[in-house]
Amino acid sequence: MTKGIVGALSLAALVFFAVLALVLGKEAAWDFQNYHWYTPYALLNGRRMFDIAVAHHATYYSPLLDLPLWWIANAGPGWWGGVWLGLHAGASAILIAAIAWHVLPLHGATIRLAVASLLGFFGALGGGTMSQIGSTSNDILVGLPVLASLLVLLLAADCKRWWMLLLAGVLCGFAVGAKLTTGIYAVGSLGALLFLAGGPRAKLRAIVLFGLGGAIGAAITGGFWWYALWRETGNPLFPFANTIFKSPLIKIADYSDPTFRPRDWFTRILFPFIFTTDSRKVAEWDFRDVRIAVAYVLAFVMLVAMVAKRTSADPLADRVRGRMLLAYVAGAYLPWALVFGIYRYALPIEMLAPVAIAVLIGWTDAPRAARVATVVLLTVMTQAMVSFSLERASFAGRYVEVQMQPLEPDAMVLGTGKYPYSYVIPSAPPSVPWLRIDGWLVGPKDGTGLTAILEERVAAHRGPLYVIFSDWERNYRDQALAAYGLDADDASCSTVTSNIGRPLGLCRVVRRGST
Repeated sequence: MTKGIVGALSLAALVFFAVLALVLGKEAAWDFQNYHWYTPYALLNGRRMFDIAVAHHATYYSPLLDLPLWWIANAGPGWWGGVWLGLHAGASAILIAAIAWHVLPLHGATIRLAVASLLGFFGALGGGTMSQIGSTSNDILVGLPVLASLLVLLLAADCKRWWMLLLAGVLCGFAVGAKLTTGIYAVGSLGALLFLAGGPRAKLRAIVLFGLGGAIGAAITGGFWWYALWRETGNPLFPFANTIFKSPLIKIADYSDPTFRPRDWFTRILFPFIFTTDSRKVAEWDFRDVRIAVAYVLAFVMLVAMVAKRTSADPLADRVRGRMLLAYVAGAYLPWALVFGIYRYALPIEMLAPVAIAVLIGWTDAPRAARVATVVLLTVMTQAMVSFSLERASFAGRYVEVQMQPLEPDAMVLGTGKYPYSYVIPSAPPSVPWLRIDGWLVGPKDGTGLTAILEERVAAHRGPLYVIFSDWERNYRDQALAAYGLDADDASCSTVTSNIGRPLGLCRVVRRGST
């Protein structure tokens, strides 16, 4: 009976979030226009060094997570892609509920399933997560192996099933190999491993098994890409960490994004309250979710209660698994706050916050029924405080539709300025190379190896030349072209339009001194 109910609830979650993604609409924000639509196309068509820097730094991000959407969206109408993206949140809700089930062994299967389902459902409806449902950022998608890894770790809490510890590492490695920012959850996993049942030797063995699995998983999802970048650029993480690898193709710099990173200890300590009251401190959109801040406060309250020996002898949470979950969340939160501060990367933390709150409330010395009621009530109340704002488009038609003038098969297109245009490239003839001669990664006369390659290829090209640009960046266009001895022929300009981005200009380019 319970298995049937679990299956029905799981199916309902998948359907609900798929429909929710369609209702919220299609996300085609800056990052999607810049690289999420281009990088899988580039991988499948061998364009990694054929096109150069078209999506700035992101030209060289791993395309693995974007491949499914590329295939699905090109196989049918746009809403197929919306369903795929919505399923990620549904699967997250199922995994969170499973984690809650194992962490909170409440008396009675019915109440246990009800509370776990509530925590799973609302865990996937947080302010940050709701903003990303249907988004192509892949932060919910890459969070699935993260959550699955934690679930397996909780199942292996007794340290006796070595293959589970290895599997947990593989799952975590899958996430890290696909998106390096998920490395914070490897740190969280280390925190959880320290609270496994057993002595120091058993825990050390578990850490080694998890680490071995993590290396295997990361090699499976990221190894091919790191090797390709190392072979072609000299930096397996290109363009990041170039102060270490020193690829001659770009400047010796770090290239990480410090925009949202807390800059002092006062901010770091109060960070959950700061971004709860102002989401612009951690994101580029408006939303609110109080649950990380609530868990943060309850954690300090519980520390005081533990010192005062005022914790329950009959906790709602399993002692070992409860400690593992809290150590996991804290262990992931700390490097996130210190290194990134970008909220999208913390979505699994937001998702797990309701479960963490339940664990902390469950350890208080209040009557058991009162603690269960408080968990349910606080879960509903914090969910009621969630808010978010979205700018979405319709799923009507194809996922990406581009209208542009036909390009000659032997043409070359140069890109200038900062505004994204790489989503246009799959709609052009595959024989046409696209080179961004001006942007965040390269610029005219910057002395880098990439710019030297760009100059050589532009000088050697004998077919038609074009430039693509946004109209409000016309000054960047003229300056960059002049540095290459080129001018735009404004009389030849046409407009590139699409269902996802602003209109772009496309003009023929002439060489100075040519007749």
